Amino acid sequence: PEAIADGINGWLVPPANATALAERIRSLLDDDALRHRFGSAGRERMRSQFTFTAQAVRYRQLFATLQTSKRRAA
Repeated sequence: PEAIADGINGWLVPPANATALAERIRSLLDDDALRHRFGSAGRERMRSQFTFTAQAVRYRQLFATLQTSKRRAA
């Protein structure tokens, strides 16, 4: 779910639901334009949200949140 925005750069299917997975795969096999759209959107998502800099920013935000929570609990 971190990498896939459902319906934008792919689909999420329920765990262990082989029927749903097969239906989504069939849809992709049948639709060249959809495959290309998902592929382009996926590349853009990776470039924008999963760079080293973007990950570092998220970790800093997480650490700040944890530090604030720890202070409140003390």
